[in-house]
Amino acid sequence: MFKISLRIGAIIALIISIVTLVPFVYSLSGEFDAATFSGPSKALEVAGYLTMVLATALCFFAIREYREKRSEAAFTFLDGLKAGMATVFIASVLFGVATAIGYAAVGPEKVDAFMRFYVESGLPEGAGNEERAAALAAYAEQKSLWLNPAFQGLIMALTVMLIGTVTATVSAFLLRNPAARTRDTR
Repeated sequence: MFKISLRIGAIIALIISIVTLVPFVYSLSGEFDAATFSGPSKALEVAGYLTMVLATALCFFAIREYREKRSEAAFTFLDGLKAGMATVFIASVLFGVATAIGYAAVGPEKVDAFMRFYVESGLPEGAGNEERAAALAAYAEQKSLWLNPAFQGLIMALTVMLIGTVTATVSAFLLRNPAARTRDTR
């Protein structure tokens, strides 16, 4: 089971990393410009979460492959869930490491500029100076966490793990076969 989970977990992490981290690191590799980043940031956020859902759904194939290797035995929901969660765990850890590396590569100054932009873009239209100041003050209190690559890696690993738990559960339910399979040898 480990080889299957490792292979498919690595594929999941690679897909998520390419879709989410490559544009993030590329966009911040030059001088950060909020005017040119505002439209793409929302689209990248939606694409990132959608990619996490679709990529973690690949755990279905890990569960199916594991079930096929155990063709003579019953394959319960719990068996499938174990295989799916192992796959998702590996993907989560690998993506968390990739995220930490990506944030470290960009550097704290550019991540800070992006986070300030992100906080301000989350304010409702017509927000006053007081609301803006309050949002930026809340960010300033937590700034050391948001600029910490290890913390960002942990948050993103937990995000993938949470989304992957749902897809692994659904996949395990769909692939369960509690009745023992027997082959007709006649």
